Amino acid sequence: MPTDSVVMADSAERGRWGALGQRVGTTVVGVPLLVLGLWLGHWPLWAMTWLLALVGSVEFSHLLRLRHLDLPPWQTGLFTTGVLAANALHWPLWPVVVALFFLAALLGLGGSDNQRGFLTGVSALFGGLYLGGLFSFLVRLRGMPHGFWVTLYVFAVTWLTDAAAFFAGRALGRHPLLPRVSPGKTWEGAVAGLAVGVLVGAAASPLVGQDAGTGLWVGGLVSMAGQIGDLVESNLKRFVGAKDSGGILPGHGGVLDRFDSALFAMPAAYYLLKGIGLS
Repeated sequence: MPTDSVVMADSAERGRWGALGQRVGTTVVGVPLLVLGLWLGHWPLWAMTWLLALVGSVEFSHLLRLRHLDLPPWQTGLFTTGVLAANALHWPLWPVVVALFFLAALLGLGGSDNQRGFLTGVSALFGGLYLGGLFSFLVRLRGMPHGFWVTLYVFAVTWLTDAAAFFAGRALGRHPLLPRVSPGKTWEGAVAGLAVGVLVGAAASPLVGQDAGTGLWVGGLVSMAGQIGDLVESNLKRFVGAKDSGGILPGHGGVLDRFDSALFAMPAAYYLLKGIGLS
């Protein structure tokens, strides 16, 4: 008759395989949909980008509620939509940001006390810039020359960096990177992720009209930006005491969990490629 420890081990093993199955299933469905949206461009890409940003804004609001901060999702969604539209459509950004700043200041006058009111306004503005501002670069990247391949290039560098950092960290990790922010991340994993990002950037550089030498440093900088984005979202979850930002993507968590690295990698890639003449 199996002992309790054997039963628990079997249950844990089935749980790991179940989580892996969910992760693979979500990837098999989600990645083709993302690629299709990028291929079609125009309004399908707009709709996909806005939906991702809006779901992320809802997750952001729910995360802050774990710290007893009442930030209604519609407020974050409003700020997110405003910044997303302004940046993706190449409107003058500062007038929009100033208008949203005034709106945030007005929201700060509400709340049950001064502190909560102020934090609500600040958080709504930050959420809009974080989600609307950074997701808008999905549209901007697609609008560049070779835009479809440029966007795939950024996702390839970012997600393969994540995968390399994860597996190398588990196998070789000995030195914590930022234990206060993310106890599982190590310097060994970060270096392995960077190395893979550099190699992918060089190998895929012809897809974006660049030589391999340029791809080396562009891939490296995009890889580093993505890892910073991962740490920023980990810090947010650590702040509120959450494991995942949501559960809309089985096996991956929420939209913020899946796109945290890409949110920082996309603007980094956009301005780097514009700086070297791809515009």
